[in-house]
Amino acid sequence: MKKELEIKIEIIECLIHNNENDIVTRYREIEQATGATRKEIKPIFKNLVDTGMTELVSAFDEEGFIRGSGYVLTTRATQWSIKEWLEELKKIRQEDLTK
Repeated sequence: MKKELEIKIEIIECLIHNNENDIVTRYREIEQATGATRKEIKPIFKNLVDTGMTELVSAFDEEGFIRGSGYVLTTRATQWSIKEWLEELKKIRQEDLTK
């Protein structure tokens, strides 16, 4: 089982990538990318929503029909620079690895 920090880093990397490509991030995608369970992923997304970094939105297909929902970065996240936050998390991970 992966540590929460590892999963959080992978989620944020996915959110940043998807934001740059105007794609919503879904649980299924994160489960496949990280190998983590939904039970492990949900609290991380809840924290990201609670801190104003992400929000849950409806996902639409090319024809404009609703195809479920997913998470996107908020304006606050892009202004506050979630990329800097990601770098801080990676530093913490590196410190944990060297202990």
